[in-house]
Amino acid sequence: MLLLVPPWLLLRADLPWWAAAGWPVVGAAACTAVGRWARRAPRHERVVLEDEWTSGLPPAQALDRLAEHFAAERAGVRREHRRVVVTVGSDLRFRLTGAASARGRRALPAELTVTATDTGSGSVLRARCRDDLGWYARMPAWAPRRAAERTAHLVDTARVLTGAASDRVDRS
Repeated sequence: MLLLVPPWLLLRADLPWWAAAGWPVVGAAACTAVGRWARRAPRHERVVLEDEWTSGLPPAQALDRLAEHFAAERAGVRREHRRVVVTVGSDLRFRLTGAASARGRRALPAELTVTATDTGSGSVLRARCRDDLGWYARMPAWAPRRAAERTAHLVDTARVLTGAASDRVDRS
């Protein structure tokens, strides 16, 4: 329906055929413009969750577990010497699907950075997770709560995967 109605309306307006055929180009340009606009620097305080825990795993093995798990879930994973950076979601997809659906909540963009330090008998892991929501003219009231849920879920997943010695203390 969406593909047929705009060309039909343009043809009914007695425009040349190339004007009716060019509407997908205009639509793609508009989507690109919105995508670039959404990625601009945010005007809101980012939701950030930091945590630290001990693990019985050596640093390399703990970071490998995290990288493998998140890569299997199709997240962006960047492995560096003593840390793993995981990026999940998409700001544009989040805006298009919204936070009301489970699909939209999974699209909420966030970045998790886990750094490992060797203790001799295991490792100490430090996580920093923040939302990657782009620019909003006015931040919706529900967005910080959804972002906090997303960051907590990512940190809790990292803790479970690395065999954290204790539960995360909720400081909110």
